[in-house]
Amino acid sequence: MKKSLKIILAIIVLIVVILGVMFLIVLPATLNSAAKLQTYDFGSDKVPSFNSAVGERKVTGVGSSSSASGTQQKDYTYETQSRDDDLDAYFNALKAAGFLVLKPMDGNTLKGSMQLGIASADEGKIILLELSWDSARISVVLTKGDGTITPN
Repeated sequence: MKKSLKIILAIIVLIVVILGVMFLIVLPATLNSAAKLQTYDFGSDKVPSFNSAVGERKVTGVGSSSSASGTQQKDYTYETQSRDDDLDAYFNALKAAGFLVLKPMDGNTLKGSMQLGIASADEGKIILLELSWDSARISVVLTKGDGTITPN
């Protein structure tokens, strides 16, 4: 009984080590490729990436998900040393790409957010872009789902 318990524990430790090594290999590669993106792609929709507007910034987080209803989400977090300049440059790039402001920027705080949106190339779908920031980081969360956007 003791010998089989040792074997089971050894297998568990081996699996944990293998998963840890895989995580250490995959995560930096994912962050590195995200730093080089010129656009965030949702099929036929292409949204200017943060780094395409501001120059290369270190990517500290990447995520994506999709739901059974067809909603897709991608999120990216960047380090910044020039938050206000970076926000202005990215905002201008998004406006030039046709994005509309849905929730204006609160410029009076160190932490804040704003939301922009654009109609998708896919009929009946929209892309929402949530920008949030603090003094050292800017996060971009994109969501593609059902909806319409009407300019004011």
